[in-house]
Amino acid sequence: ENSSDGEISYLDENNSQQWLKYYLSKLADSDGEPTGQVMVLQDISQLKNTLNATFDSVTEMIQVFKAKRNKLGEIVDLEWILNNKSSEKVYGDVIGKSLLENNPNVVQAGIFKNFVKVIQTGKPMHYEVRYKGEQFDGWFHQTAVKLGDGVATTTTDITHRRKQQEQLESSHKLLTQSETTAQTGGWELDLETGELIGSPGFYALFNLNPNTKVTPDIFIEKSSLGSRKSATRFAQNLFTTAVPQEISLVFYIDGQRKIHLIKTVYEEKDGDLFKIYGVNMDISKMHALETKNKQLTKISYKLKEKQRLERITFTLNAQEEERARFAESLHHGISQSLFAVLLKLGELPGANETEWTGVHKKIREQAQSMLKDAINETRSISHQLSPTILQHYGLKIALEDMFKKLSGTISASTSISEMPAGTNLFYQTFIYRSIQ
Repeated sequence: ENSSDGEISYLDENNSQQWLKYYLSKLADSDGEPTGQVMVLQDISQLKNTLNATFDSVTEMIQVFKAKRNKLGEIVDLEWILNNKSSEKVYGDVIGKSLLENNPNVVQAGIFKNFVKVIQTGKPMHYEVRYKGEQFDGWFHQTAVKLGDGVATTTTDITHRRKQQEQLESSHKLLTQSETTAQTGGWELDLETGELIGSPGFYALFNLNPNTKVTPDIFIEKSSLGSRKSATRFAQNLFTTAVPQEISLVFYIDGQRKIHLIKTVYEEKDGDLFKIYGVNMDISKMHALETKNKQLTKISYKLKEKQRLERITFTLNAQEEERARFAESLHHGISQSLFAVLLKLGELPGANETEWTGVHKKIREQAQSMLKDAINETRSISHQLSPTILQHYGLKIALEDMFKKLSGTISASTSISEMPAGTNLFYQTFIYRSIQ
């Protein structure tokens, strides 16, 4: 070759490594015959030492591998030719050793395949890989670039970040599941931009794509006509009132009627309103259950009242039947017997007969008077037990007759309106017995 260049290192008198960059050119005469050489040397010690210090100071593992090929030129292994300090702490002294012998799991993890592809195509690769084997068990970010007939790699341990990411994803999934189960959705409103950012549950409540940009106007747009005024006031208060709100609004979402309970809280920054956080809860099912419960309670009350009325009716009917039977016994039994005795007394001899004295006459008159009183009392009791006047003339006449017959120290006055036409006799009897 007519020219070449390279780097050489040496130890100076202080046993410090120094570096020289050389450029070598051959000299020739007019016939092209070589006549000598010219070498130019450049001290690059400071640059090399700075690069090496930088190379060794980074926390990422930096490694350089040289391809090892078979007779067909196929890459069958990689050989370590360079490691920075971070790599040496993990791998130890592996310069000149085989990658596949030292870390065979790079094949299963796909790392060896990536290195070969970079060497063959010359295109850099960036990827994250889960590596479990040898001294490793975690996630790593790796960059690989072609370097001569080999590959230079930078590897960063991202296990902590991936675990945090997995925890966030798990929490996000749990939140989404919880929101779906509880039919809730959270959101925050940036008062500076007016943009409303919702959780997955919030977008699901309104059946929106999670990428949809929304503003508080959504509460107005989706509200029913009956809730439109309240929804408008709620949306306006978000920007004008620094007071937490709680409101129930009716929405129509894809033709379905939904009831949302909405609560908000405020966040301040430097004494000024900064953000508003809110949560929507779909209480449609709860509201429907409450309505159904009220209906069932009302039906249950009516049923209990009906059963109570039936018991009262049965009891009063039984009592009326017993009164009627007893009244009939009084009227047709005792009253008739007393009347027969009264008639028999009238058949006694007159006063002109010798054996009949004034005393006898007085006794007969007293007996007749007592029998008449007993007959009248029996008829009165029979009438009260089964008042035929109530059945034939109605409650108004029956009550007036009752008050007329009151005697002694009891006095009463009545003011009775006409009973509604068609009033059941049972109810009239119930009122009559209550007053009696």
